[in-house]
Amino acid sequence: MKSTKFLVLGALLSMALIGCGKKEETPKTATNTEVKEYKENKLNLEKKVITKGEAGPEEVTLSFAATSDVHGRIYPYEYGIDSEDKSAGFAKTYTIVKNLREKNPNLILMDIGDTVQDNSAELFNNLETHPMVEAMNTMDYDAWILGNHEFNFEKDFLLRNVKNFKGSVISVNIENEDDGSKFVLPYQIYDIQGVKVALVGGIPPHVPMWEASAPEHFKGLTFEDPMTAVKETLDELEGKYDVLVGAFHLGRKDEYGKTGVFDLAQAYPQFDLIFAGHEHARYVTDVNGTTVLEPGAYGWGVSNGEIKVVKKDGKWEVKDIVAKNVETKDVEADKSMLDQFKNVHDESRADANKVVGKVNGKFIERTDYITGEDKVTTMPTSQLEDNAIIELINEVQNHFAKSDVSAAAVFNFDSNLNAGDFKRKCCVYL
Repeated sequence: MKSTKFLVLGALLSMALIGCGKKEETPKTATNTEVKEYKENKLNLEKKVITKGEAGPEEVTLSFAATSDVHGRIYPYEYGIDSEDKSAGFAKTYTIVKNLREKNPNLILMDIGDTVQDNSAELFNNLETHPMVEAMNTMDYDAWILGNHEFNFEKDFLLRNVKNFKGSVISVNIENEDDGSKFVLPYQIYDIQGVKVALVGGIPPHVPMWEASAPEHFKGLTFEDPMTAVKETLDELEGKYDVLVGAFHLGRKDEYGKTGVFDLAQAYPQFDLIFAGHEHARYVTDVNGTTVLEPGAYGWGVSNGEIKVVKKDGKWEVKDIVAKNVETKDVEADKSMLDQFKNVHDESRADANKVVGKVNGKFIERTDYITGEDKVTTMPTSQLEDNAIIELINEVQNHFAKSDVSAAAVFNFDSNLNAGDFKRKCCVYL
């Protein structure tokens, strides 16, 4: 490192900057017990029709709500910087969900994946039920569509939490390698006041590539292209539904030129409504006559879609579809959820504030290249000149990866290290 006047202790090098390091221990929450291993390798989930409400009316309004890419957030809080985030967390989305349920108690609530990873959520991976899954159970989620980050951990962790989730776990394009059976449910059928609704979900097929360094995370599983898997499932569903809804952990376009959610909407116009995820985007749009929307990330918003159907000649017909994203920024967090998961919040903050090293001086003297201020308002020095932060990150990455070359980038322009205690929370935005 060129800036030799800066001293960073070995504790910093061993614990920070590599995904925030390994934890010394995994704390327990007050509501869960620790487990060692999930013994089964398959789930064998049962297909069944779930009934909501009594049949009778000739006109029914179907209501759907979705969160996606919440990434470990129950409290509206970012533990990596030990700071509140007013546009985040299940506690905020729960307030919106409660309001939607008051208007329509037969609401179908779904999460579209990347739920149990990030924001210190890994601290609780050894619990029987992960707090994020426990939170979904508290909020009475009807469906959980798996995201690619659900496969960041040991397979038994995922198996255990899928079993402990009280709703339906869905992904149309994950199969058990040995017999071609579906890993989780490919779809779920709901009977809502006499209207048959089929919900189909899916995941990017790239998990084996993204998890190539840890093949045990997806051992025994294969991932199909969603286009093929959805076609096969729609053939199976033909004649079994009145309304078809999609919930796909897919961006508008795929990263590698395969199937994006817009491609599915274009290919299969029989979808009445599609909820998307993965991209962390916020939009409501029409694709080939199908309404497609995504609620951003971290709990920024809740996607809400309402489909009005009427019975004509003994068959249900879609009369109207209204869709919107409801933001959480100005919404009060649900107090009951804050109380239930206070221990998770407290333990996450305590971990974030553990001192792991000492810094003897300021790493970047002028954070803003022009003004010299710590808050960048013109140009960031960290992206214009060699600096000690990037050198430190590369040195640590080379050391632990035993690599010859390391590449790093500063994503937060205001990143810096100042003299004083170096805490775990510092590592996220370097």
